[in-house]
Amino acid sequence: MFYAQFNCSIDDGHGARDSDQFVQDKNSRELCTTIDQYRTSRCVCSFYIDINNWTTTPTDSNLLKNLSKEKIMQVESIYEQGTGIINEDFHFINGSLFGVFDGATSLTPITYENGLTGGFLASNIAGEIFQKNNESLLNLAEEANFAICEAMVERGVNVDEKGHLWCTSAAVVRVEGDTLEWVQIGDSLVLVIYDDSTHEIVCNKSEQDIETLKQWKAIADTTHHPIATAMKDQIFKVRSQMNVEYGVLSGERDALSFLSYGKKQTKNISNVLIFTDGLFLPKSDPESGEDFHLLAELFLEGGLSRVRDYIRQIEETDVTCRKYPRFKTHDDIAAISITL
Repeated sequence: MFYAQFNCSIDDGHGARDSDQFVQDKNSRELCTTIDQYRTSRCVCSFYIDINNWTTTPTDSNLLKNLSKEKIMQVESIYEQGTGIINEDFHFINGSLFGVFDGATSLTPITYENGLTGGFLASNIAGEIFQKNNESLLNLAEEANFAICEAMVERGVNVDEKGHLWCTSAAVVRVEGDTLEWVQIGDSLVLVIYDDSTHEIVCNKSEQDIETLKQWKAIADTTHHPIATAMKDQIFKVRSQMNVEYGVLSGERDALSFLSYGKKQTKNISNVLIFTDGLFLPKSDPESGEDFHLLAELFLEGGLSRVRDYIRQIEETDVTCRKYPRFKTHDDIAAISITL
């Protein structure tokens, strides 16, 4: 069974757009015919194949690749719960728009309907706003931030206390024609891999947790307490600087000044990765930089699943988070790769 998604824009001079089209066909020739029909219509089309659901032969793949001059994007995604009681990450794929979100674990024990946490609600609310794909990325970010604020007020959250606020990071990209566009905030990132295998993080990188993990590394062997207990005061201290020294979508107006936004031509780009910090490689020294070079190498070797497996294998050797300082044995992962 093939799964293909088409994002078609009618070029009427006024930016009007048709809704996304979805096709499922039983054989490659039917799918190829469908794609060619769209391509020869009055549409500007972006095609992608969801390789998570892709079961085909090399012959079928060649048929698709030789369809036309249009690019066919291959998309892989991972959405996996860590060791927490609920997955606070969120991800979506909607036509030309792709997004990942990481809700921050709440600093209060309060939960809401069906036992949901503030982090879960923040990431899901923001993701559902972006998923509509009906505005500019910056406008969607502002709408998502406001929606989080509204939801907190409706549930009686004390929005004057930063430790009570729901919050989420976000990395969202739109790929249309020859243009890659992104908006990002927090420690969910956008990584671009070029045709020559070099790579670039095209957005801001948040580093608010370095001091906490450095302090944890120094005392980890002297306490039986887990990091969340041993470093409670430090964690609250960092959260108090939310949207002061680092940014997240938390319903606060100041969050918008921390948005990272940009555009690039897709020429010479082979892959775009967006991911939450669950896909960061474990490291023994919190002050050393993230090893995105190795992450890119692992991805090129075997896709997102290769990166995930590498991370999980290391984490299994340090379930108490002492050798490789981090907040959970296994963090939630939301990641999407787009191969152009």
